[in-house]
Amino acid sequence: MTESVAEQIASAELDKDGRTPRSNEYKLGALAYLRYRAGERDRVVCPFDAGTPHFDAFFAGVDEGRELWHTWELAGHTQGVQS
Repeated sequence: MTESVAEQIASAELDKDGRTPRSNEYKLGALAYLRYRAGERDRVVCPFDAGTPHFDAFFAGVDEGRELWHTWELAGHTQGVQS
């Protein structure tokens, strides 16, 4: 099965050697935003309760997802993606 654009970006960036390890919740947030921007989802939905560390980590990941998308967009890697 071929990875989606969102999965390609997430796997290329979030699992780089030498990078500070991140929680699964953080990675889920980044991937949720990337899927939204790639047109795979119509919105970002957090599965965690507000006020919990999991919720905070998820939205920290969303923030990085925004940065990753922007970086890949500037590099031309997202051309042709409907977002």
